[in-house]
Amino acid sequence: MAWRKEENPAATLAKKAARAFAEKDWQRAVDFLREIPADKAELVDQALQLLRASIKQNDTNHRLFVLHGLPDDTLNNACQRGSLPYAEALQAIAAFGDAPRLKGFLENAEGVLIQSDLDKGLKAAVIWRDTMVVIDVGYTDRYEHYTSGSKAENVALLLKAGASTEGDNAELLVRAADQNNLAIVKSLVEAGANLSVSGKRAMKKAEERNYDAVALYLREQLIALQRFSMPDEQTLVETKALDDRGSQLRLVFNFAARQVTEIYNGPEEKAAAAMVTHRFADYDSTALTEAFERLKSMGGHPRPLGDKAAHTLPAPPKPAGG
Repeated sequence: MAWRKEENPAATLAKKAARAFAEKDWQRAVDFLREIPADKAELVDQALQLLRASIKQNDTNHRLFVLHGLPDDTLNNACQRGSLPYAEALQAIAAFGDAPRLKGFLENAEGVLIQSDLDKGLKAAVIWRDTMVVIDVGYTDRYEHYTSGSKAENVALLLKAGASTEGDNAELLVRAADQNNLAIVKSLVEAGANLSVSGKRAMKKAEERNYDAVALYLREQLIALQRFSMPDEQTLVETKALDDRGSQLRLVFNFAARQVTEIYNGPEEKAAAAMVTHRFADYDSTALTEAFERLKSMGGHPRPLGDKAAHTLPAPPKPAGG
């Protein structure tokens, strides 16, 4: 493309890109920016600045999609020159790029990205879908896929790089559950997402939307969080999830009474309980051993399993002269 001295090609292309953006023609906005020669650093910087300023009030995910469409060299060089924040480029690639591209960007920016940058990138990877609206006639949006990468892989890369699971005011887990993305939910939980803060809300969101797999996984994790309790130093209570509707089985290991009580609670809408009690002598020895060790690890003092002496009341005194 030939440049005339009297025109400002960067400004012209930026205005065209901004106009295309306003018309929801995201891909054309990308194309206008890509027309600027990569070796024209000053023009690239000016175009990016004009574009960012002209569309800063629009949807962030659309703006990041436009940035994602630019070549890696253009983004990296613009970041190094300071005309584009590293955090913004990271968000664009995390949201719409594939894992190899994100990995390359993280390596290139090693030592430059700060905690808040990584947290913003993780938020982008979690909440912005890998589909993007493109131009269509009228008010009906058409969706097309623009990435072959896995958002879950991007999330894993960012967590490994040091992004915090508690970003976005600990809403990431809720957002992932709301999108029915089990892989991302698992990545966040395994990386230490605070289930006590957002786990129950995330589970409820999945239940409301009938995302059964996500709801069941979160229910199991929440129960595991409170799976074991110690009412006293001789008793261990274990709670197990039976299904995704709230059914539970509680096992009460009473080492003083030498018995195990199984309490079944049905779904939340039918919470009536059924109960059966077993003697230690009739119960699975492996389960008893595990319960014994668990109770000890929690600070309890269970009677040893080999102690078969039963608790008995002292014999009443004999009558005088008997």
